[in-house]
Amino acid sequence: MLADKPSLKDKAYQDYLRRERADIVASNLEVKLAWLCLGILLLAWLDIAFQIISFAFPYFLKGVTCYLLNFGIKAKQSLIVQDACNLSGVILSMDGARQIILNNGGGREKGTHWLNYHPIMQMYASKIHDLTGMGLSDSKAFQKAYDLVTRMAAGEDCY
Repeated sequence: MLADKPSLKDKAYQDYLRRERADIVASNLEVKLAWLCLGILLLAWLDIAFQIISFAFPYFLKGVTCYLLNFGIKAKQSLIVQDACNLSGVILSMDGARQIILNNGGGREKGTHWLNYHPIMQMYASKIHDLTGMGLSDSKAFQKAYDLVTRMAAGEDCY
């Protein structure tokens, strides 16, 4: 009868194994969260760095390279934001894109109509339209904007 009962040593060892497994699962989760946070911080840092560089060194960065670099980042963000669920974050991101388009894309000279119909702005407007419960946007206009923004994100000067 005594042989059927696990000894205290066996219970202690089983508890130890249970704690070790829990620690491994927790540390794997921590590592995944750390990588996710690092990726988000890197994307934010790159966005801020390019904005600072484009404003701090206007004589060195005027031209197609700066234009495509900034537009590429904002185009990628406008594609990523299509999965967003936070209206405030979408609006803040849209304002950053608006500033880049106005300052580096020549939007101030081209006027409000050009800015309103810019594909990056249309992508943001479509998401805001969706998040506010207004339904889906015009699918043909969205597809056209999506195609142009995808090309911009790839580095093409297509708008």
